[in-house]
Amino acid sequence: MTEPSLEEIAATFQPTPAPVAAPAPAPVMSTMPSDELISGQTAVAAAGALGALASTLVREKMEHSLPMGNGMRTLESMVVEAMKPLLKEWLDTNLAGIVERIVQAEVEKLTKRLGG
Repeated sequence: MTEPSLEEIAATFQPTPAPVAAPAPAPVMSTMPSDELISGQTAVAAAGALGALASTLVREKMEHSLPMGNGMRTLESMVVEAMKPLLKEWLDTNLAGIVERIVQAEVEKLTKRLGG
């Protein structure tokens, strides 16, 4: 029994593409001159192109957020979890000094402004 390839494993996690709305029916062209900037045919073509772009973006977003590990966690959530203890340690070490320096600088500005 051989191990499945990475492609075979990834194929099991392929999201179902979002349904694409049916294109709007072509507008009825009038023989009367119109005040519109673009024709109905151009508007329909542009809307179709934008709809295709939107569905591509949605599909790519779904493909890039494949769950990893236990199947419910993304790589992003695992990185955030790993960074929390490091960030806490850094804040515990440095935050008090940063706040103290900023407050001291603001107090100095106020005393200079008030004629100190």
